[in-house]
Amino acid sequence: MPVAINIEPLPNLVNPVTLVLDFQINDDDLEKIETRLSDIEPLLNRIARIMRRAAAARFRDGGPGWRPLAESTVADKLAADAPPRMANGRVFPRFRQTGALAAPATTILIRSGALRDSWVRKRDRNHYENIDVDTGTVEIGSELPYAAAHQMGTPPRLITPVNALALRFMTAGGQYIFRKFVNHPGLPPRPVQLLPHDEVRIREEIQQYLNINRIDVEVAE
Repeated sequence: MPVAINIEPLPNLVNPVTLVLDFQINDDDLEKIETRLSDIEPLLNRIARIMRRAAAARFRDGGPGWRPLAESTVADKLAADAPPRMANGRVFPRFRQTGALAAPATTILIRSGALRDSWVRKRDRNHYENIDVDTGTVEIGSELPYAAAHQMGTPPRLITPVNALALRFMTAGGQYIFRKFVNHPGLPPRPVQLLPHDEVRIREEIQQYLNINRIDVEVAE
């Protein structure tokens, strides 16, 4: 009895994951499994939770495969994450911003935490999640306007000032430099995606929900 459950972590994900389940069952179990399959919404919600946790792990571990930050980006984050302090060493109250000191400067794709939270927090205002019981589809992702650029990367582009006479950047040595334009090399793709052990966890969740002993899973990308 083949059953297909499509799992697409983002509408624009580079490699959507499809799990095709081929159940090996006997006639005595058939009626029980059909009853469980008549209400798969709890199962899809469990799968969505696994996917959110997988996304959280990608941000925590920086990938795998995510290119490290450029030295200039690290320097800029260090400057931004070092607000002025009072004589007792504590940060002035007006500079205490959520997420400002939450991660090391070398942490990839995390500054304020907004992008990460939009992926992993179900109630975040920029979180995208769609569960369709009719098609057995689970989708999670981010609705932030720059999420797709980090997910898939961007081509090289020319950056020019819009509201100023020059662009300002911080070097790896902590010094500011000014340029009339910059040839940006583009952003490298840093995809939030399911890894093989995440797929195993989803398979185990399906197996437990249907209360069967064996599931043969074919993963197609």
